[in-house]
Amino acid sequence: MHSTTVFPNTDPRFVPEPEPARAAPGPENQPTMRVPAAHPAMAEAFPAVTPPPRGRLAPLTSLPFGGAHLPASDWSSEWDDGDEAPPGARRPPRVGDTVLGFKLVGELGRGAFARVYLAHQEALADRPVALKVTLRPTREAERLARLQHTNVVPVYSVHNDGPVQVLCMPYLGRVTIADLLRVYRSENSARAPGRRTSTTRAARTTVTTDSKSKSVPASDGRTSAPRVPVWTWDSEGPPPIVGDPRAVVQVLAQLAEGLAHAHARGILHLDLKPANVLLADTGEPMLLDFNLSFDAARPDRELVGGTMPYMAIEQLLDMRNRGAGALDQRTDLYALGVMAFEMLTTTVPFVPTQKGLRDVDAQVAARRAGPPAVRALNPAVSPAVEAIVRKLLAPEPADRYQSAEQLRTDLEHHLNDLPLRYARETSVTERLGKWRRRNPGLTVRLMAAGLIGLALGLGGILHQRAEATARTGAVEQARTTRAALDAVRLDLILPGDPTARERGAKRAEELLAAYGLPGDADWQKRPEVSRLTEAERGVLNADLGELLILLAQARLQSTEARPESERRELAARAWKLNRAARTCFDAGAVPPLLDRQAARIAPLAGEALGAPEDVPDPAKVAGGRADFIEAAFGLMSGRYATAIPLLDRTISDRPDHGAAQFCLAYCRQQLGQYTRALERYDVARVLLPKDPRPALQRGAIYGTCKKPALAEAEFSKAIDLDPNYAEPYRARGLTRYRLAKFDEMRPGKAAAARAKLEAADKDYTSALERGASPLHIHLLRAAARDGRDPVGAKADRGAASELTAATEADYLVRGTVRINTDPAGALADFRSATELNPRSLVALQNQAHVLADKMKDKDLAGALAAATRVVELYPEFAIGRSGRAVVLARLGRREDAHKEMEQAQLLSDDAEVTFQAACVYSLTSKTNPGDKAKALEFLRQAIRDGYSNLNGLGTDPDLDPIRKSQEFQGIRTAADSLIK
Repeated sequence: MHSTTVFPNTDPRFVPEPEPARAAPGPENQPTMRVPAAHPAMAEAFPAVTPPPRGRLAPLTSLPFGGAHLPASDWSSEWDDGDEAPPGARRPPRVGDTVLGFKLVGELGRGAFARVYLAHQEALADRPVALKVTLRPTREAERLARLQHTNVVPVYSVHNDGPVQVLCMPYLGRVTIADLLRVYRSENSARAPGRRTSTTRAARTTVTTDSKSKSVPASDGRTSAPRVPVWTWDSEGPPPIVGDPRAVVQVLAQLAEGLAHAHARGILHLDLKPANVLLADTGEPMLLDFNLSFDAARPDRELVGGTMPYMAIEQLLDMRNRGAGALDQRTDLYALGVMAFEMLTTTVPFVPTQKGLRDVDAQVAARRAGPPAVRALNPAVSPAVEAIVRKLLAPEPADRYQSAEQLRTDLEHHLNDLPLRYARETSVTERLGKWRRRNPGLTVRLMAAGLIGLALGLGGILHQRAEATARTGAVEQARTTRAALDAVRLDLILPGDPTARERGAKRAEELLAAYGLPGDADWQKRPEVSRLTEAERGVLNADLGELLILLAQARLQSTEARPESERRELAARAWKLNRAARTCFDAGAVPPLLDRQAARIAPLAGEALGAPEDVPDPAKVAGGRADFIEAAFGLMSGRYATAIPLLDRTISDRPDHGAAQFCLAYCRQQLGQYTRALERYDVARVLLPKDPRPALQRGAIYGTCKKPALAEAEFSKAIDLDPNYAEPYRARGLTRYRLAKFDEMRPGKAAAARAKLEAADKDYTSALERGASPLHIHLLRAAARDGRDPVGAKADRGAASELTAATEADYLVRGTVRINTDPAGALADFRSATELNPRSLVALQNQAHVLADKMKDKDLAGALAAATRVVELYPEFAIGRSGRAVVLARLGRREDAHKEMEQAQLLSDDAEVTFQAACVYSLTSKTNPGDKAKALEFLRQAIRDGYSNLNGLGTDPDLDPIRKSQEFQGIRTAADSLIK
């Protein structure tokens, strides 16, 4: 029985937004200045972060670039896209062109060296991506690939071809902070917070320098102006962020987190400005454009420079000296200070002239004199916020914040009405106001306490301090619950790992017990809930409701693998969780699936199910959370294709939903959509930076795709993230064993093979020490020791023989090991596994395989029964359907076999499914010769799509009816050439 499937895309076709209008640049999006470093290094070609889409990339000479063979140079800025390129100029790609498999549908931005487009990736269901096309390949992709943070725009892949570099990134939105500033200036100049807003002029400062020429102007100042979505603010009120001190501080805090992440990895951005901060559609500010970034691990720099209004003194001098300056993380913090000043006042503190690099001394002098007072330009700014900005803009780096983490601390302190830790607060009034907000109503209570007496007054102070402490504790407890949610979700949802599910159930029970759930009917009156604001309570209630539903579902599913005596008790616990979940939702907002779940649990728990208490209001119930829970139910029951559109909607609503991103990747992996799964695991890895499972699953995909070296690297990453997690050791050991067997077949590789076997041996031992199944590990380690350590191999097999299989996994492992040597024993093991878990997909698939292929007296009727059970339980599992089609064809049921195969192909166009289609039509061609042509065509398609088991062409008996044909021999010859 074969495996791996691919499910066709179900996402709606992306509809591009209208083409953006162009506007003159304001101070917030000054063109970036770049000059080569004193000793430039050759730009390197980096591999794609994820494998490129299936199909060959178009050759560079076929791309829509004018003068494709000219030396790399800047795109001409003196002619429009609609004009013909002047002689010697390179025409940039236009909207409507197809570049390396990406259909350009809109322009998001442009500069002297690169243009950014909204594109559809044709090979991946026309998904929308942001495509950065540049004529000067840089190491930007390598640096972005090392950054995994929700406030940094990640990279999907990079493609280098000659002087052209194409960087593919997720499309998360098209609005930058620069766009908000520009729109605010144009629509609110009369009441803009900055005095100089309407008169500030954009300086034309972009200059470029190569090793053979002097600095010359290289831009006409034009830029693309993305349309700001009308939903981002009320047209009758002020726009978000700009001029709003609290909103600005919130944005800065998130950017400081992203910078701290980059700085911790030795990467400086060096071109921070509003145009390089994307405001994602979900509202998160995200750093982009690391074209000028500096990597401390690779001190050689291709280009130096920045954007004049945002450059610190040391960066100005560094640019003039072509990279000989002293830059560090405080340089980025200075640029962040300029951005803060601009977002608060709508103007930059130091307006450059048109002299560019010739005006460095004047710019340095202006910065040494200090910026204007922020509060004079925007009276809404508090002294504490001004203190933060002035510290960021200190001329000397030693006087600034020394790290982004220090800045983030002060920003969070200010948001939480706490005193600043690193900047000096000069306003006693503001500090008193913060203290009063931390202690609401304390003044009145103190006055009352004064009337009663000093002793009672002191008691009142202590009481208020206790109240403030309790409020802080309640907020922190709610945050802890939300922070733990993604990991617990995955533990409860993902099948096949009982240890993880029990771990998740235990953690979920701990989080719920902290709020008295599921037993306390008045849990919402507890102080840890009542001290929260209404908005905070709404989020917490929904989090706890989701947790109760998922835990109830996990308990419900666990009843299937338990003895009858335990099932009612588990069902009763699930019922209690389900009833408690109802208390977490307002009337009319109870998810419909809660009642469906109750209907399943009630008869098992011996409970009477009454009529639904509330009629769901679609307007209240709809949303990402309800979609995610529905998707989780689908995934837990093996309905992967059904879960995918629900997860897509969840992610559309909340792109930072780490569990949803992982679950989407997992569903695509189970359906054989490996390339798309890898990309989603990339996103999940960013959102779940401490979870080893994205790397583990990526390794599993690479192993399935016969790429053991890549698989080994991913398993090693998983081990680095969690050295106590047994599964990556087992998986890496198995991968190293396979690599060793490959080396044994290659001349001169005996020593390498032995080293890999020794490494596999150590991995298996590490897995055993960390709680992996002893039966499984002893059998695997015995195979790794054969021929190298016969005594150890014998000891392992002896230890395995003394162990009693007790779990589903034990039976599956032992059955798999003896499937070729003792098929009857293997069949007994697989049947024992299904007794423990009637839904065990692996056990049912292997039963069908043994009965149809391994037993001396084949039992096709029994194989059909097992295959039919797989289809009943997992109707969207394409390999299950195609395997059943093969059994039907062997039984001579041509029409039924063809219908089943058609269903499988609707679910998947994977090479494995296509190969099984060839087998089905080959078998039915014995009675219907017209099926032979289809069998041969399916076989050709399977080879073209990368079917890996080419040796099976010569041995698979299902192909015997077509094996002697001339066409088959031609396919076999072509396949052999692929192997060579």
